[in-house]
Amino acid sequence: MERVRGMRRAVVESEEGREVAALYERVHGRLAAHEAETVAAWTRQLLETSDQKLKQPLLTCPPARPHAMDCGRFTRSQNAGTGVSKPQ
Repeated sequence: MERVRGMRRAVVESEEGREVAALYERVHGRLAAHEAETVAAWTRQLLETSDQKLKQPLLTCPPARPHAMDCGRFTRSQNAGTGVSKPQ
């Protein structure tokens, strides 16, 4: 808006200049309202998502080994070449 105010007085004070300034103010207001709505929606979504994600475990067992005691303790060296792994 500062650029518009800095224009020659005759252009700014003309009927067309006033229409342009009014249109600018409406568009600026709508953009500001849209930005505020978008940020508010993003904030709500972020709070919901973070609560859900914080309740999830950091580590999980693979579906093939559902027992917590077996998680991560398998090696291929005990039965190399057979494709079968046993706990250490």
